[in-house]
Amino acid sequence: MIRGRLPPRVLAEIRDVAERMRIPEGRVTLKREEGTVRVDLADVADPRAAQQLRNVIGRFRLAELRG
Repeated sequence: MIRGRLPPRVLAEIRDVAERMRIPEGRVTLKREEGTVRVDLADVADPRAAQQLRNVIGRFRLAELRG
């Protein structure tokens, strides 16, 4: 398993959604699978917030998500 950090631009957009949607806590995990990225969200109870986080990640190409 390879672990790493997301680029600052991606983290800033995730933080923006978390603040705007008032997400008190949670964890976003990205896993690369067959040329795509799977987004796992832990402890994000609001489905609208979860979808917005997925949308943020979906706007970036795989190469842009590598830190």
